[in-house]
Amino acid sequence: MKNNIMIQVPQLILVTDWNKYFDYPKLGTLRRLIFDSSKNGFNKVIRRINSRILINVEAFFKWVDETNGITA
Repeated sequence: MKNNIMIQVPQLILVTDWNKYFDYPKLGTLRRLIFDSSKNGFNKVIRRINSRILINVEAFFKWVDETNGITA
C-alpha cells in the first residue's frame, strides 16, 4: 500500500523558499531574473513587500510559457 502525500504549494512563495517547492530555477537564477525583471518581463511574476520579494507561482509558469512562445 502506497502513501499518497499531497504537498500544497502556496500561491505566493518567498524567493528564498522557492526551492522547497520546486527544483528549478535555483536561487541564483531567480535572483538574476529579478535583477533584470524590467527587461525580461519577470516583473509580472514578482511581488515586493518591503524588502521581501515573493513569486506568484501561477504567473511564473505563465511567464515561462510566454517566454518559450507557448500560448494557452
